[in-house]
Amino acid sequence: MRQLVFEEDGRYAWRETVEPEIKSPEQALVRPTAVACCDLDVAVVEGRLPMPPGHAVGHEGLGEVVAVGDDVHTVRAGDRVVVPFQISCGGCAHCRRGVTGSCASVPLLAMYGMAPIAGLDGGGFMSDLVLVPYADAMLIPVPESVDPVAIASLSDNIPDGWRTVAPFRAELDSLEPVDRRVLVVGGSRSGCTRRRSPQRSVRTSTTSTPTRSGLPRPKSSVP
Repeated sequence: MRQLVFEEDGRYAWRETVEPEIKSPEQALVRPTAVACCDLDVAVVEGRLPMPPGHAVGHEGLGEVVAVGDDVHTVRAGDRVVVPFQISCGGCAHCRRGVTGSCASVPLLAMYGMAPIAGLDGGGFMSDLVLVPYADAMLIPVPESVDPVAIASLSDNIPDGWRTVAPFRAELDSLEPVDRRVLVVGGSRSGCTRRRSPQRSVRTSTTSTPTRSGLPRPKSSVP
C-alpha cells in the first residue's frame, strides 16, 4: 500500500509499504477518506519539531472500516468512523477517567502520524490503510449525511478547542455579552476552532509566526 512519509524538513514523499493486518480480536482496519493538517504536522515539516525521517504522517482524520476482529462489537465493515489521534485502550484507569493521553496500555504519547515520539513504528492517516488496535474504545461512528472533510479535525483539534472553552461555559453565560471575551494564545487551527465557539466573543488571537496569522488552508481528502 501507499503511505506518505516524512523525508526531511520541507519534504514528504509517497512510499510503498506492507499493508497492516488484524492480529488481535479487538483490532480493526480503516481506510482513511479525509485527513486534516494538525499543528504538529506543520511543526515537523518546518523543522521546529525534530523527527527522524521515514515515519508515516497523518495525525487526524476519519475513514471507512474495512475489517474488524472477532471481539469488535461497536462498528463493522463499511461504517464511517472518526479515528482519535491518540491510541488508547479505553479500559485502564486513565482511560476510564477520560485521560486517554496517559493510557497505561501503550507508550506515553502514542499517536498516529507521530510514532517516533513514543518510540513506536506506527502508521499515519495519510496511508491506504490504518490499523486501529482498540476498535471498540477508539472508533466513533459518523452519520452518512455528514461531509467527512468538514469534520476531519474531529479526531483532535475540534475537541481540543471544545474542551478549552466548555468548562467555562456556565461562567461565560453568566456574564453580559460585552464581557464574554476569550483570549486565544496561539492562532492556527486550534485557535480558529476556539473562535467558532457559538455566542462567545473572541477578541484577540496571538501568534509568534506572522505568516500564520490568517485562516488555515482548507482540509484535503486523501486521493
